[in-house]
Amino acid sequence: MPFRTQRPTPVGLARGRLEDVLLGPDAPVTGLVVAPPGAGKTTLLGRVAAATPAAAWYTAGGEDREETALVGYLSRALLGHRADCPPEEGIDGLLTALGDGPGPGCPLLVIDDLHEIAGTGAEAALERFLLLRPASVRILLGTRRPPSFNTSRMLASGALVELSGDDLRFRSWEVEDLFRTIYREPLSPETAALLCRRVGGLAAALQLFHLSVRGQTHLEREAEVVRLNGRSRLIRSYLTRTVLDGLTAERRQFLVRTAPLGVLDGPLCDELLGRTGSAEVLRDLTTQQLFTTTPDEGLTYRYHQVLRDHLEVALEDEVPAGEVTALHARAAQLLERSGHHSEALRAYKRAGDWGAAARVVRERLGVADRDVGELAAGVLPPAEQNDPWLAVARTRRLLRQGSIEDALVALRLVEAAADDPDLAAYCAHERLLASAWLGQRMPPVDVIRTPLGAVRALTRAARAPQPPEGADAEWGLVSAVAHLFAGRVPEARDELDRCYPVLAVGTWPWLAAGILGALVEVGVPGQRERCCATLEDLSLTADVEGYPWLARVARGLQACLVLETAGESWRIDACRSAISACQRDGDAWGELVIRSITAVALARRGEYAEAHRHLDRAAESSAELGAPVLGLWVHALTVAVTAAEGAVAPTAMRSGPDRQGGLADVASVLATCRFVVHHTRGQQGAGADGPPAPSVRCLGGFRLDHGTEIDLSPLRPRARLLLMLLAMHHGADVHRERLIESLWPGARLDAGTHRLQVAVSSIRRLLEDRGVDPTALRRHGDAYRLELPGVTVDVQLAEAAVTALVRATRAGEVAEVGDRAVELIDLYRGDLLPEVGEAEWVVDERDRLRLSVAGALASAAAMCLEQDRADVGVWQAQRVVQLDPMRDTAWLLLARLQRALGDHTAAQATLAEHGRVREFLGGDAPPPPTSPVPRGTARARA
Repeated sequence: MPFRTQRPTPVGLARGRLEDVLLGPDAPVTGLVVAPPGAGKTTLLGRVAAATPAAAWYTAGGEDREETALVGYLSRALLGHRADCPPEEGIDGLLTALGDGPGPGCPLLVIDDLHEIAGTGAEAALERFLLLRPASVRILLGTRRPPSFNTSRMLASGALVELSGDDLRFRSWEVEDLFRTIYREPLSPETAALLCRRVGGLAAALQLFHLSVRGQTHLEREAEVVRLNGRSRLIRSYLTRTVLDGLTAERRQFLVRTAPLGVLDGPLCDELLGRTGSAEVLRDLTTQQLFTTTPDEGLTYRYHQVLRDHLEVALEDEVPAGEVTALHARAAQLLERSGHHSEALRAYKRAGDWGAAARVVRERLGVADRDVGELAAGVLPPAEQNDPWLAVARTRRLLRQGSIEDALVALRLVEAAADDPDLAAYCAHERLLASAWLGQRMPPVDVIRTPLGAVRALTRAARAPQPPEGADAEWGLVSAVAHLFAGRVPEARDELDRCYPVLAVGTWPWLAAGILGALVEVGVPGQRERCCATLEDLSLTADVEGYPWLARVARGLQACLVLETAGESWRIDACRSAISACQRDGDAWGELVIRSITAVALARRGEYAEAHRHLDRAAESSAELGAPVLGLWVHALTVAVTAAEGAVAPTAMRSGPDRQGGLADVASVLATCRFVVHHTRGQQGAGADGPPAPSVRCLGGFRLDHGTEIDLSPLRPRARLLLMLLAMHHGADVHRERLIESLWPGARLDAGTHRLQVAVSSIRRLLEDRGVDPTALRRHGDAYRLELPGVTVDVQLAEAAVTALVRATRAGEVAEVGDRAVELIDLYRGDLLPEVGEAEWVVDERDRLRLSVAGALASAAAMCLEQDRADVGVWQAQRVVQLDPMRDTAWLLLARLQRALGDHTAAQATLAEHGRVREFLGGDAPPPPTSPVPRGTARARA
């Protein structure tokens, strides 16, 4: 019996993302870990228990079926030497003995293997104990299948947190860490990612693989990962012992014979096996956590990759070859009919039905083959010489891999071998699409009319595309890319939010939208870990669906986030590995993207020299590929990195290329890059995912942050307005009569005072509930002041930025003006408290602040023109006319700056727009200047 209450020795890799969920400061009082055998439940719970002094442990057994047995263990664990609760008194007696809390030796109770008492009286008693126990008793439960009692109510109330097998799945960076720091036998980042995919991140499989290669050289370990398949002796033995041996003969046969499907649902399995009730079997396999998952809430199911590999080997070993071939052929037909064409192609190939495989490729343009074989080397494999359509699926794989030049060679090879005119025409069309991604020329019009071609066109000029009539959801992604490339990040985020839910899951637009969504969320405080997990999932899905280019980009971005957040310098190897993989496959576009994001991660860690090397190479690639818009972003990142390392910033932007790129707001590009590069771990003195500094935001919308955003919905409307008014004047006294007149106009002083006091009281309660000292809202005589400790207020920062810009302008320091202007534009996100509308108490201050920002930028832009630095002044003037379209001098200044840069077309467009604005406002536009301002005129006069 002692071993049942003995806490296991903590082993394995520390995984903070899981341990903090169960035992962090915000963790609920109950934690539930539901995962299949070998997922690492006991290891995780053991580490959590070891981190808690005197935590109690109980491993449930099949003999503990009665309530008395459970009470005996719980009383000893919770009451210690006070264990005077007779087991026959049951849970009620235990609750009485506990009173207000457990004994001094048990802040935490861990119950492992809860599935052993599923459906018994002990489980029912445990449910009662969970609901009625003292609040000071924290419990963690580990089980292979969900308990029968109602956990939904506990989840909804916030009293329970649940981790699933997918949560416990090792991520690729954790596999790399595991082999480096725990096993002391490192794997390269690329090999660690491959191993993670091969075994699906299963903890037991990783341990078994380590045992099978222990003592081998680095190269031998890497080779074993490449060779890893369903015939691995240790993994087969483990799955047989822990999964298959515990099943009935009928259930085992179901698993083995449905393995060829890959994608499973009830009707598919029924037709394949000639039976009924398969849907219930699949649901039961999922409930029992038998390495079966459903990605879409029960519509389809998949076996874990480790289990599927094992089942396919078992099928070949146990069933005659002819029957195996017939089963794969039948599975292929059913999959094709159900629309699962990639899985159908795989099954046809395993059945040896090359004609049917070629037909699937010919009829389904999205199907690609994982194995590119000898095709990339310019050799048509023998099996495909009779029907070159089979090779088409491989050329698609090359394109999805980013190997554009190899794909062009392969397409020419297939086209030359084709007797079918349709195949020849198809290859010619594909070559046209592929060649659009190489060279300097804009893609042809018929290419741009495709979503992927439109994305390519956006790398040349970030102008909003015109979707064809009847365009589908994929064009929403194109619109999001257009916004992102043009520097309109909020608009890009909104477009992604609209299109992502309606894109077909697993398609390239869906994967790309997910990656872009993670990219734009990286700068949001507290989102980095979630972005890492999202990118890991997208990378795995992209691999399964046959999009290596997207999988590689997702892994590269993930590696950069891990490099920044984890702290170990050796993690840069994962970024370098992603770049090397691109170079190996000839993927110039992937290399461009990954080098750029790697440079950001390095700069945020202070590794400026290597960051510049990556950016220099990325700049060369953008020029070679004919992608000036991406070149602009690389240039902006270079400016931001240079400023971050303390060097003198070069020209803020390059107006000529920017104009050619069609960027509507060049300043936002630089501001975005500055934000991404400058907001480093060191600036906050904590980890990248640590709590952000408290802040008050009034520009562009009200927001109050204190570690996290404070939800203001509990406040009544007038109390919210009071909080906004006081926040606008943060740190300053606002007289009571002014508050009453602003918020309760017409009220008598006594009534208004009462309403003000009620509103103040409700604000203080809200602040206190959110962990803020309620005395931050204080009364000084007849005035009130909001003064949050350590807070930054964007209004005050913007005022300071205006002053700094004016000072730099007077000093005539162009580089300093560029930096200060970027900071000001970044701070001034929008008008002061726009949600308040035209309330009198905000209108005057709103106009004053907006006009002071516009005035400072206008003076700076004029100084830049005088100093012959129109390239720095032009984007400031653009922002001025946006803020103050009635300022005639700003329009004329913008036109002069554009002409000074030689862009006469843009200058005429500016003057025409000025005329339209004046006409709309009911005025007359002054006559435009007849000639551009000559360079050097102002300096000569001086």
